[in-house]
Amino acid sequence: MPNYFNKPARKEMLNESDVEQKFAYPLLIADSPAGFGIRPGYIITKANIRRFDIDKGSQKKLYYPDYVVAIAGLPIAVIEAKGPGVALDEAYREARLYAAELNALFSDMNPVSVVCATNGDDFWVGAADVANPAVQLQYEDVAPYSNLMANAQSLLGFATLTDRATVLTKKSSVSRYFKPRRLIGGITVQQEEVGQNSFGATLAAELGHIFNPVTRNDRLRIAREGYVTSPSRERYVAPIDKVIRAATPSWQANSTLIKDTSSPGEIIAPFQSQRELEHRVILLIGEKGAGKTTFLYHLQAVALPDEVRKKTTWVHININDAPVTKSEIYDWVRREIINGIRIAYPTIDFDDFDVIQKIYSVEVNRFYKGIGSLLPPGSSEQNHELYKVLLKCQDDLHTSAVCHTRHFGNERGQTIVVVFDNADKGPRDEQLLMFEVAQWLQQEFRVLVVLPIREETYDNYRDVPPLDTALKDLVFRIEPPVFQQALIKRIQIALDEIANKSERNRTYELSNGFKIKYNETERSYYLASLVGSIFEYDSYARRLILGLAGNNLRRVFEIFVEFCTSGHIGESEILRMRQSKGEYVLPLDVVMTVLLRANRRYYQSDASVIKNICDLEEKDERPTYFSRILILSYLHSNFTEPGPNGVKGYRSLEQILDALSPYGLRFSVIKREIFYLTKANCIIAESLREYDLDESDLFKIGPVGFVHLELLGVAEYWAAIAEDTNFADRAIAKRIADRITLRETQYSHGVSLQNGLALLDYMLQFRERSAVESEAVLSSSRFRQLVNLDDAKDAFDKKSKQLPSGIWYEAQERFLPGTMVDGLIVNVVDTIGLFVEIAPGLTGLLHKSRLMSGAVDPVVHSIGATIRVTVVRIEPGNRRASLSLPMSFKSVKKG
Repeated sequence: MPNYFNKPARKEMLNESDVEQKFAYPLLIADSPAGFGIRPGYIITKANIRRFDIDKGSQKKLYYPDYVVAIAGLPIAVIEAKGPGVALDEAYREARLYAAELNALFSDMNPVSVVCATNGDDFWVGAADVANPAVQLQYEDVAPYSNLMANAQSLLGFATLTDRATVLTKKSSVSRYFKPRRLIGGITVQQEEVGQNSFGATLAAELGHIFNPVTRNDRLRIAREGYVTSPSRERYVAPIDKVIRAATPSWQANSTLIKDTSSPGEIIAPFQSQRELEHRVILLIGEKGAGKTTFLYHLQAVALPDEVRKKTTWVHININDAPVTKSEIYDWVRREIINGIRIAYPTIDFDDFDVIQKIYSVEVNRFYKGIGSLLPPGSSEQNHELYKVLLKCQDDLHTSAVCHTRHFGNERGQTIVVVFDNADKGPRDEQLLMFEVAQWLQQEFRVLVVLPIREETYDNYRDVPPLDTALKDLVFRIEPPVFQQALIKRIQIALDEIANKSERNRTYELSNGFKIKYNETERSYYLASLVGSIFEYDSYARRLILGLAGNNLRRVFEIFVEFCTSGHIGESEILRMRQSKGEYVLPLDVVMTVLLRANRRYYQSDASVIKNICDLEEKDERPTYFSRILILSYLHSNFTEPGPNGVKGYRSLEQILDALSPYGLRFSVIKREIFYLTKANCIIAESLREYDLDESDLFKIGPVGFVHLELLGVAEYWAAIAEDTNFADRAIAKRIADRITLRETQYSHGVSLQNGLALLDYMLQFRERSAVESEAVLSSSRFRQLVNLDDAKDAFDKKSKQLPSGIWYEAQERFLPGTMVDGLIVNVVDTIGLFVEIAPGLTGLLHKSRLMSGAVDPVVHSIGATIRVTVVRIEPGNRRASLSLPMSFKSVKKG
């Protein structure tokens, strides 16, 4: 939408504040040709502009301008506004002095190239390093078709400033980046798959109907045997991770919370009044995958009292198969109602003429009472006309659906309950369309409609059409059950099914082609070990799975099945499971490898449900490693604050740009990364779409995004993403690539520690550089707070201490051959040499043969003395470090 500039009259500008707010700022952001077309997000206001001492001697003072335009994190222009009538000479000079101070903080460039001063009567623009302004406009010249205005736009226009930022970033940009995964071979090698373990794959194939029930019978079985209640009181007693709970919205007072879904008295009560339920819509609100469909099957098969159950006929319509266009959806629903009723009465022959007459009894009786009475009763003529009446009824979808619901409902003393299964899976617009269809069904048919709908959709749109017509006393909410209980219950059903099968032998194939025989019941050991492995490391695997699923039980079960089939669970692990009879627990590093790498040998962000939020796009004008972290952290910090729509947590693209552009993020980068993170489920769009997003959408952080921020404090995460991160330093990328090429040690603790540290140390350097840059411009930079890597440092400190040779693996990465360091002599042995501590707990040997005289000098080489040494090599396996004097290192390497 164009942003026009309405120039205020001179009499409206009475002071400096008026010039700033009514003239200068609107002129800066107005579109060309009326204004300079600068996006508001790129303009830093004086509330957050860093102050500098400018001028000298008695004129020295603390100063900051009204606006600084910063693009790609670089300050490009300085703007100063004064009150009407104030001479601009001094204002323009101060802006230039400020620009010089700002430029001095950038050692390799002078980013501020343009300064501007205005008092409402005059508008001066020029180069920052030239004393006099290049263009001087008077009030009358500030107009769309003024030549002077065009000249000013050539200096201060957004396109010019953007070009200037591009030139600067190209000068300081890296010519090439290196990704370790891409240094190990071609595409085939990089995307090598580990495949599935045949033991788990066979198990998952045969038991898939338990974890992903599709048929009506399977769903009813889960409702009867595997239903897990979600009483709200337990959600605050159980040890649920605060980060996951914080990421899920609380239920609102506009609906009735079902406190105990195993005995849902709140929703059973309306079913007691059978006649009042006809022509009604019940909304069932809950998070995506909270178990709404399973709850409704449980309500139908178990929870309803027998006398109520006998008076209800349930028709389930699977919206997954529905056409989501208004032109097609209504006929599709009519057909599904007819088919659903036929499924509900499997013993009735719907092709039988007597049944057909009963279904269309009203139309048949109307025929006999009307024109049919003119024909001889039972005559061929009367039967032929009746045939045409019935044929017309059957051919008319609407009439046929109405007659089916009437006969099997009211005429039989039943309530037809039409359930829209999976109506909550689609984006917002599809869910709202389903509510419109439910309203139509409510009006046209004597049925009760039950519509599951996402919590976000109802909370965001309950007061606008069409949701504003929903009766509040027929709106219910459920909370998801505790995922551990739900998973264990499904596994118990699977174990029972295995136990009921015969004791026949099976085989699974090893990687070398040999086949191993095992007993049917041994599969239960595998399941027991896997679920034990997940819950053994509560703070890691369980929380990670729950977070990645976003409290979506369907996704929890999908991840578990993927876990079962992973090729990262090798033959040796399966053998231990069998031998221990299910008591063996997978090592944590194996669990994390399965979750992080899926079916790939090398970690690849785009192929994993766990994304690399530290990678950069090398094609950007000014690539940054922190765009995804900044976006997630910013949305996290605003999670409890109301958004433009009044709902907590949501922010627009423009708001995100306003907050993050000072840290170097361009609008195009924010848009691209927001869309990427939304597809990865780290961010939730208000529209609930994951694709086909647009700039008008609102966004908030989701449970998966919370987990990704938490993963910054997990050493194994850093080790994995190190394989798929772009490095400007080829040497670092090559060291990581060399380590992961060795299949035997790729996932070892030592390699994990080294690769993760290599990436973290590299990131810390860039973080410091970016933080200093933002602090040069901003009086209050939040960069360090938003990109907080303290948990990562703590994780590696802990991991290093836990490994027997942890400090030595750490040292091998940080003290590369040739590194010079000042060490402390801690021991002197005349026959051997000097033992020098180069870091706390890390002592190396400077052999006497490498000393200047070839022997220990008791005068110089005394315990407690400091000596500068060069690292020759560090051997973690032997816990040994070899040192030399700096001048002898080259000869030592050659020798």
